[in-house]
This record gives sequence, structure tokens and C-alpha cells, in this order.
Amino acid sequence: MKITRDMLTRLFVLLFAAAAATGALAQGPRASGGPGGPGGGPAPLAQLLLDASVHAALGLGATQEAQWVALQAAVLALRTQHDAERASLQALVESEFSGGAPDLLALEDAFIAQRQAMDAAMEAISVRATTLYAALSTGQQAIVVAAAVARYQSMPQP
Repeated sequence: MKITRDMLTRLFVLLFAAAAATGALAQGPRASGGPGGPGGGPAPLAQLLLDASVHAALGLGATQEAQWVALQAAVLALRTQHDAERASLQALVESEFSGGAPDLLALEDAFIAQRQAMDAAMEAISVRATTLYAALSTGQQAIVVAAAVARYQSMPQP
């Protein structure tokens, strides 16, 4: 079977869509009241802490609230970074396929760099979330645990 330019273009569009979908998973489901919503995602502790009802129930002190605001800002920055990365990758894919033979290694390198940047941002969010959680009192942590249990119980089981 001969590989045509059209086939390569479709392949990279599919790869780009898969990378974009993976980035969308990093955002987690969005629900009213907070950046993260029910259903999990790669940063479940951050999603739990940023849930509007959990946030309201915690009754955070001033220092804790500042940590919460910083966590929320980091999640929003991740979304902005993801959108910018996705646009940049799309432009690169279009550019590579608009001329002669596309530079597949450049595309691969760009996908890997985007993934590494997203992973680093997710790690920073995880550190912020665990730091905030550790700063909570035992009673506040119990609120987060109860929210996690409720979320788990509401998920479809295999």
C-alpha cells in the first residue's frame, strides 16, 4: 500500500486530535461552581479542593484561602497554557503539511515538548493541592475525604 500525502495529513490530524483530547483530560470535567467537576481526572485532589461546595464547607482561614486562590490560579493558567499549546501545535501541523514533505521529526518533537510542559504544570498543581490539603485541620480534611467518597460512590462502577 502506497502512503499518500493525504493519508499522512489525516494521520497527523488524528494524532493532533488525540493530543488535544489528552490535554482536555488534564483539565478535568468542568462543573458549575468550580474549575474541576465530578468524574475525576489527573489531579483529583485539586478538583476536590476547588469544588465550590467543598470550598464553601471548608471555612478556610486567610492563609489557607490564599493557598486556595493560588491553586485556582494555577489550574486556570494550565488551561490557558493548554489552549496556547494546542493552537501552536495545530499551526505547526498545518505549516508542515502545507508545503512539500512534512518534517515528521519536528512534529514528534513538538508533541513531546507539549506533553512535557503539560506534565510539569500538572505536577506543580499537584504540589499546590497537597500543600493546601496538608495545611487543613483534621476536620477540614474530613470534609474533603467525605467529598471524595461521595464522588467515588457516584461514579459508574465496572
